[in-house]
Amino acid sequence: MKRMNLSLLQWICAMSIALFALSGCGSKEQGGEHAHHGHDHGHEHEHTATDTKPEETTTEVTAENQTDKILSAYYALKNALVATDANEAKTAAGKLAEVSEGEVKTTAEAIANNDDVEVQRASFQELTQKVYDLVKASSDNSNEVYKQFCPMAFDNTGAFWLSAEEEIKNPYFGDKMLKCGKVDETIAKN
Repeated sequence: MKRMNLSLLQWICAMSIALFALSGCGSKEQGGEHAHHGHDHGHEHEHTATDTKPEETTTEVTAENQTDKILSAYYALKNALVATDANEAKTAAGKLAEVSEGEVKTTAEAIANNDDVEVQRASFQELTQKVYDLVKASSDNSNEVYKQFCPMAFDNTGAFWLSAEEEIKNPYFGDKMLKCGKVDETIAKN
């Protein structure tokens, strides 16, 4: 009997943890209120002590945090390319790969595994498109993002990059043509 009760208790605990984890996916809490997307429950239920657990809500990674982490790592990579520092670009790309997934991660890993700054810059152009698409799809960027364009990059075919500042610092030419470019778009913070 005790063995059956213990198994039942373990099953209940496992299901409770799974339900709690799934209920937190994609939701944000502000000011202690719960977001109820697509449901109108009114005030029909009580919020109990099991609704939130401080240790679990502090470790939850929201989309906003993830977008900010990706942008922060991306900017570090951009700045390394501005400085024409292949080793720093490798390090920054490795950090970007750690905080991202999918195509962004794959492209960042390719940069991290290359020693040639010109090859890194070519891959950075591809990476920039993927990060740009991610930022445009996100409604959670907490700072303005500047899409900047240099018409002379890659034999005058042109290329863009993202920046946290409006000031132009060209990652495709570095100190050769540091100020070549213009702000093409400002993505407002949300």
